[in-house]
Amino acid sequence: MNKKNSSILIIGAILGALIGVGAAYMYSQQDREDRGALKPKDAMNLSVAVIAVLRQIADLGK
Repeated sequence: MNKKNSSILIIGAILGALIGVGAAYMYSQQDREDRGALKPKDAMNLSVAVIAVLRQIADLGK
């Protein structure tokens, strides 16, 4: 792997970690009563949205 690919992977890892921490922080700040358990339908919608974002990111490289 060359230097350019390595730096892209490092930047992507850092951005992913920051976005993950931000999402976890926002989720933890919600009222406990409002949060409740994650419903299967919501988990499926979230999964589809994440896949869509990953596909868009992959298309940026083309």
